[in-house]
Amino acid sequence: MTERGQVSVIIPAFNAEDFIEETLASVNDQTYPNIEVIIVDDGSTDSTPVLVERFSASAQVAVQLVRQPNRGVSAARNHGASVARGEFLAFLDADDVWLPHKVSTQVEALRQATELIGVLCAYSIFDSSTGRMLSQVRFSESDSHFRKWLTLQGPGPLLPSTLVMTHSAWLDVGEFDEGLSTAADLDFGMRLRQFGKIQVLSEILVRYRISNNQMHRDPEALVRDYALITQKSYLTHDPSLVRDTKANLYLHLAYKRWLTERSAKRLVQVLAAGLLHPWHVVRRASRQLIRGQGPSVDKLSR
Repeated sequence: MTERGQVSVIIPAFNAEDFIEETLASVNDQTYPNIEVIIVDDGSTDSTPVLVERFSASAQVAVQLVRQPNRGVSAARNHGASVARGEFLAFLDADDVWLPHKVSTQVEALRQATELIGVLCAYSIFDSSTGRMLSQVRFSESDSHFRKWLTLQGPGPLLPSTLVMTHSAWLDVGEFDEGLSTAADLDFGMRLRQFGKIQVLSEILVRYRISNNQMHRDPEALVRDYALITQKSYLTHDPSLVRDTKANLYLHLAYKRWLTERSAKRLVQVLAAGLLHPWHVVRRASRQLIRGQGPSVDKLSR
């Protein structure tokens, strides 16, 4: 039984002691009055659980700490959603920060348009070590933005920290795919969009942190995930989309190798991409590899 009007904020946390207090403070400062916070500790070995318990002792919002053995961020989000009681679900990564009116703005949008199953917002990207804002990401719910995200040509239109959705839609869409890691957000966003109407707010309501140890920087995980992504229903119906996705993946891997090593594998990957989509490779390589601007996959997901 869900509680009408309540927003359940689900925060997966693994060894998040450096950022969790700032993240929790941004939830505690929300102007929306009816929030429960569910922190799922995913087998942390640092002081994350201690900091969460200290926060809960003085928080203005209801806080529940759930613990599980280390199973990954998708399993942690799913676990949190399974115990959530709110009419709405909001996901927040343990290193991101919300602006104070984030939840109230999105819930108001959901109430004004009952056909919506979710509301997204624009976000800013900031450097963890300096606090400096690096860029701002604004987008629409159009096919082109999601296609660019899927084919690794642009930043993610849907980051979990930007989403508020109805609990009922969660039950229908299904959970985050626990077989995926770095692309789990992408997969969930594509499935959510297939299911119902999503609104995108142009206002920046989230600050997205970039740091060196984030899992989306792992190219091997990306390769494993995209082997599964290319078999998903939102891709298999469109051969040209599968081709673009694979070509961009090879280009991204080549660019990563270009930066970190002088391996012949980078040329092999460019050739593999060229066999899939020759003109696309020429256009992308001239703009990104030569200028030293890699594909935007580093903003793909968490």
